[in-house]
Amino acid sequence: MTSRPYFQQSAQLLESLSSADIATALVNISKGTYSSIADQRINTLMKHIRVVGGHVMGSSHSRSALRTKIHSLCFNVGLPSLFVTINPADIHSPVALYFAGVDLDLDKILPETLGTSYERAKTIATHPVATAKFFNCLIKSILKSLVLGGILGPTKAYFGTVESQGRGSLHLHLLIWLNHDFTPTQLKQQIQNEDFRQKLLAYLEDIVKEDLDQFRAKPDGLKTCRMRMPRALVENSHIDVSTGQITMRRSHPWINNFNEWVISACRCNMDIKFIWTGSDAKALVYYITDYVTKSSLAFYDMFALAQQGIKSIEQQQATCGTESAIEKSRKLVLRCYNTIASHQEVSGVQVASYLMNYGDHYT
Repeated sequence: MTSRPYFQQSAQLLESLSSADIATALVNISKGTYSSIADQRINTLMKHIRVVGGHVMGSSHSRSALRTKIHSLCFNVGLPSLFVTINPADIHSPVALYFAGVDLDLDKILPETLGTSYERAKTIATHPVATAKFFNCLIKSILKSLVLGGILGPTKAYFGTVESQGRGSLHLHLLIWLNHDFTPTQLKQQIQNEDFRQKLLAYLEDIVKEDLDQFRAKPDGLKTCRMRMPRALVENSHIDVSTGQITMRRSHPWINNFNEWVISACRCNMDIKFIWTGSDAKALVYYITDYVTKSSLAFYDMFALAQQGIKSIEQQQATCGTESAIEKSRKLVLRCYNTIASHQEVSGVQVASYLMNYGDHYT
């Protein structure tokens, strides 16, 4: 980066930036008067920090590049057709336990050989490499055998982003592009035709289910749910011709959308949504790209950490001030990035996944 002309042009700006300038910006942030155009030197520093972070796997800056990739895919093949979330249950998976070194015969799994729930959780928590290997193996198998195998229909592209949960395990958000030529506008026009509506509903009932006919009703417990459960029962799937809203058959008030083939293969929580309007597609693309690229640090935290990095550089340069402006600026950017990156939250499973070069997305 330092050999590029744009960095050489920025070196003079960065050389004149001091920790006092960052302190002034922090004061303005606390007062609510900070402007991003107030100090071009700070903007230049943050821009170069993003460039450096973009080449570090697992950083919030590298995940920001996923947004461009998804937008490029939309531009190339159109808007996505399906949105799928898969949350592998590593604690309950014999394969994950096998990868963690538990002596199991995978051809003859017995409940008593798996141990208690606590024992399984302890094993998984102490083996992040095995958990990352299990996640990668499961997701690749689902994508290759099921998604590309056609259980959701002919598929021309997919893009999945990997995220970490609070407990450190990984899950996947997946956008799927089906191999059809209908645009959202054309679909709205086609649903006016009764025959097309019935065929569309038959397809959706085959891949997206919200029903479980055999269940026992439970007594009233929690009165409110952030997922808007329980939901009203629906006897038959139907499409509102005037609004275009699709309502799927539901025989269970507490069940989430699922695909029977995927859920049978992965035996874990999942969600699947058919995207058939342009507004839905754009909203989901925004949600995925915004959610996976969000940083655990607020921008004022980054400023404070950058100030620490600049202070350490100032102390170092006080003893040896013979370096060129480009070299000083290079060390400044690198020190600030390392200081910020040291405060980024990354789970052990994520670290193991990156070290094994599994990456942060599937496409």
